[in-house]
Amino acid sequence: MVAKLLSLLFLIGFVVIYLLPSMIAINRAHPYQASIIVLNILLGWTLIFYAITLAWAVAPIKDNNYYTQH
Repeated sequence: MVAKLLSLLFLIGFVVIYLLPSMIAINRAHPYQASIIVLNILLGWTLIFYAITLAWAVAPIKDNNYYTQH
């Protein structure tokens, strides 16, 4: 019983950490969130694409309207 519970908690923790870049992109309403989610789900198992999607999700969002407003 305890082993099954620990396995379930490990699985939930793994899924949360694996999908962290996607959750960050959704929470920040990132303009490229669809691309981040797709790359994270399909290629996140490779550490390089996990790092890329995580960095992309937390990177500052450029405001393209800044120059048109002034």
